[in-house]
Amino acid sequence: MSKNAQADRQLLMNDHCSTYFDCIRHISKHLAERTALVAVKSGENTQLHSVHSVINGSSKIQCLDLNNLEENITELNKAYWRSCAFLLGAVTESSFRNEVILKNILPLKCNVHSLGENGRFGYSAVIKGLKNWEASKDELGVLTRACFEKYISGDLLFEPLVVSRDVARDMYKQEAIESNDANSITVYKLGDYVDVTDGPLIASTKQIGRFAITKVKAVSDLYAFYGVSVPSIQKCSSFSWDLIVASSRSSLNEVKVV
Repeated sequence: MSKNAQADRQLLMNDHCSTYFDCIRHISKHLAERTALVAVKSGENTQLHSVHSVINGSSKIQCLDLNNLEENITELNKAYWRSCAFLLGAVTESSFRNEVILKNILPLKCNVHSLGENGRFGYSAVIKGLKNWEASKDELGVLTRACFEKYISGDLLFEPLVVSRDVARDMYKQEAIESNDANSITVYKLGDYVDVTDGPLIASTKQIGRFAITKVKAVSDLYAFYGVSVPSIQKCSSFSWDLIVASSRSSLNEVKVV
C-alpha cells in the first residue's frame, strides 16, 4: 500500500486488519491527527473513506484535512456537517428522559469555509410525550455543553462498523437500508451511540472546534434540532463566532419542521 502526501511512500500493512489511520500514523502523528478523510485510489477508481476504515487491498491514499481549499472540498464539507449532525443525534438521544426516536439527518446547508446566513446542520427526532416544547436560550446552552462534556472534550472516534443488511434492518432506519443495494452496511459509532449515515464521517470529535445548538423547532412531538460549528483546525474569533450563532438563530425562524 502506498500513501500519497507531499511525496509518495510505500508501506506494507495488514490487509483487512490495519486501518488507514494506522498507515498514516507510520508517516506522522501530526498528519494522522489532522486528517479528516482519505481519498483511496484503487486502479482507476477513487473513493473517500473514513480514516478508521479497514484497508482492503493495495491502494494509494491521499490525506484530506478540513483546511483543504483545493481538492474534494464539497465532500469534506459534507463529511464535517454530517459528523456534527451525527453528534447532534447522539446528544439528543441521551439528553431526554422520554423515549427518543431519531429520524434523519436534515439537509445540510453550510460550507465550513463560508458560513452563510442560512448555514446549518440538523437532526430530526420524535420525543414521545413531549409536545411543542420551545427550548429557551439556557436550555440550548445546556444541550451544547452536553455535546462538549460527553463527546467533544473526550476526543471520541467516529468509528465505522460493517454489519449485515439483516442486522442493519433490525436496528436502524428502513429507508436508509433499502436505499443501499450492498450485502453489508457501514454504520458509525460515537461512544455508545450507533447510527446509519449516508456517507463517511470525520476522524474524531477532536476535529470539531466551536459548536453550538442554536434552535429547536417542533410540531407536536416531532423536533428538529439545528446547530453550527467551525472545525478546530480553522481560526475563528469570539466576535465572528457570536455573529455566526446569531445569524443561524435568525435564519431558522422561517424554517418549517417536516
